[in-house]
Amino acid sequence: MSWEQFYLDNYETKYNILKYAYSNLGYKHSEETKKKLSNIQSSPEYLIKINQKTFNLGENEVFTVIIQNIITGKENTIYFYKSAAKYLNISKTTLINK
Repeated sequence: MSWEQFYLDNYETKYNILKYAYSNLGYKHSEETKKKLSNIQSSPEYLIKINQKTFNLGENEVFTVIIQNIITGKENTIYFYKSAAKYLNISKTTLINK
């Protein structure tokens, strides 16, 4: 047991709202915070940033899949293979092998 957990278990504190050391277990975000996080995490800027970190790309490099509807000509840019495969209703392996 860590000292931090010992103090959380044995002393009442008004500052720490979490019950477990090194964990967010039991913490619930407000509906307002959930909405803000959802908006941030679905923005293209956020997806590009995560994409660059995931694939160890440079600042100006982006790993994208561009899907074009051959009938309408409409393009959809997707930033991850998994999301593109889900959008096309195929497996990620099928998408990578094509």
